[in-house]
Amino acid sequence: SKQVLDGIISYFKEQDVRQEEEQKHGESLDLEVQSIPQDQLRHVEGTAILHIVFAVRLDHELGREFLKSFKTSYVDLCPFSVALLLSVARIQRYEEQVFDLLKGAIIKNFKDEQLQQGSKFLQDLLTGHCSVAQMILDTVKNSVFGWDHVTQGLVQLGFFLLDTFGPKPGPFGKSTEGSATVARTPTQQACKLGGQVLLQSFKMHEPIRGEILEQVLNRLVTKTASPVNHYLELFSDIVVSAPMILLESSSKVTERFDHMSYLPLATVQGLLKAVQPLLKISMSLKDALILVLRKAMFSSQLDGRKSAVTGFLLLLKNFKVLGSLASSQCSQAISSSQIQVDVHSRYNSAANEAFCLEILSSLRRCLGQQADVRLMLYEGFYDVLRRNSQLASSIMQTLFSQLRRYYEPEQDLLPPVKLEPCITAHGDQIYLQEPLAHLVSCTVHCLLWLQNMRQSAKRNDDNSDDEEEEEEEEEGYQSDLQAILESMTRRMIKSELEDFELDKSAEFSMGSSVGVKNNIYAVLVMGVYEILVEYNFVKANYSKSCFEELVELFSRYHKLSEILKEKSGKGRVPSHKTPRSLLSMGFTSTLVTVLFRYVIITFHQITIFALDSLFFCHFVSHFCNILSCFCC
Repeated sequence: SKQVLDGIISYFKEQDVRQEEEQKHGESLDLEVQSIPQDQLRHVEGTAILHIVFAVRLDHELGREFLKSFKTSYVDLCPFSVALLLSVARIQRYEEQVFDLLKGAIIKNFKDEQLQQGSKFLQDLLTGHCSVAQMILDTVKNSVFGWDHVTQGLVQLGFFLLDTFGPKPGPFGKSTEGSATVARTPTQQACKLGGQVLLQSFKMHEPIRGEILEQVLNRLVTKTASPVNHYLELFSDIVVSAPMILLESSSKVTERFDHMSYLPLATVQGLLKAVQPLLKISMSLKDALILVLRKAMFSSQLDGRKSAVTGFLLLLKNFKVLGSLASSQCSQAISSSQIQVDVHSRYNSAANEAFCLEILSSLRRCLGQQADVRLMLYEGFYDVLRRNSQLASSIMQTLFSQLRRYYEPEQDLLPPVKLEPCITAHGDQIYLQEPLAHLVSCTVHCLLWLQNMRQSAKRNDDNSDDEEEEEEEEEGYQSDLQAILESMTRRMIKSELEDFELDKSAEFSMGSSVGVKNNIYAVLVMGVYEILVEYNFVKANYSKSCFEELVELFSRYHKLSEILKEKSGKGRVPSHKTPRSLLSMGFTSTLVTVLFRYVIITFHQITIFALDSLFFCHFVSHFCNILSCFCC
């Protein structure tokens, strides 16, 4: 029996090799041997697999011998034997042994390939190295010829590889490995192979699509303590490759929307990004998501409200508006369900405009919630504006009205920002309520981007009358914002730390409410200094007078930073944590370039005037201090 089984496997392995050679050369290499048509060969293989599995069910000794022959080396594997193993795995007593055998063969093969790629000697020695991963993918491709008894094993194998070799949770639940899309280690390659098996099986076999989708979505919901990046990538690939097929199971997706308030924020973000193509072609799915996000906006859980903001921002970025509604229409409350979406056109401007305005109306309610929720909104508005510029008026008006709440309009009063409304108290605990520096940062970056867009449009000079009217309206609030920022710059330079009650006599210990309040104030003020430095640097266009203002702003920022460093660590509780810089990467890159140019010019001057080494060391030290303060 063992010899007969080995002979059958060897025969079909030889046929596969012959088929492959014929595909490469376009004709049969051996004219005396009549090649078997591929479809006929696959049907014969499927019949043989059924008979062998039936024999293994009756003869357990045959099953043990069959598995034993593959335990020593994966070289004997071929697409036919892989299909046979997956069919045998349907017998309960052999299931665990088969998947352990395949797991070992896959990981060993990937390790051998990695060693071979790093050694020229091994590459010359092992010229005909086989790939177990390719055999498994060939088995998926061959299973289209009526191999229903193999497809279930393919689904099990795919999820087995994803579950076994997926990223493991690290400290604080974060993944210790990178994305499975770029597979570098054998473990990551095995995980990626599992996703490929499931994706190809989903495309080819209609009966198992529901099961694959169900298991993927279940793992997104249940595995909250482990990274689910690999499942999100698989789900996204399924959506992109077969969106219309997936709409047949849209109810399964809708059911998972109800769990979003309880999922980790990273999972929610990945899930919402993955379903974006479906939302553009399914009105019911989009309305279901909107209802869930509205409900989450008032969730008792902070993560639930963050998920709502994340979802709304993603929708704003993806439902692009090419035209615009009249100003009278913008003020009306328009429901997205009132306008039907034409799925046959790429964009439906009127529907998208109403949809986005409805979302912005919901997002404005976030401005009355906790600092973390507002922070997500401020960090997301800039990306929305760049992706969906027709929403500029609504976004800028929202930011403008919010900024005015914390701006002191009286020009003679110092300081120009109101810090007290930015905090809130619950008993003896002090909390940040308004991330003022991030609000200013978002406003400045949006304003600068719009001004660049307007200048580019003027150079092209191809605007219509409606666009010119919009530009005139935009210029109104843009000039108001510029006036506020210029006033803030001038008065922040005039303001001393005593005006903020943040001088050296202030308490910064985190053990007292006063110290906590002063730390929050200090971080807010330092952030405002940073943003004003960037704004004025961009607007200065290398003007000497404006650079003098930049130096004044930086000197006050540096002075406050030194006070915080001096006060930190004196109490029992660490009293200072370095805040994250709000300087954009573009500004930092430009600033470093300018500073290095200054270094080159100064080095040239040093060479010309032959200054002593003491001045040179002093200059380099001064330059490094400036660079570290701006870029840390």
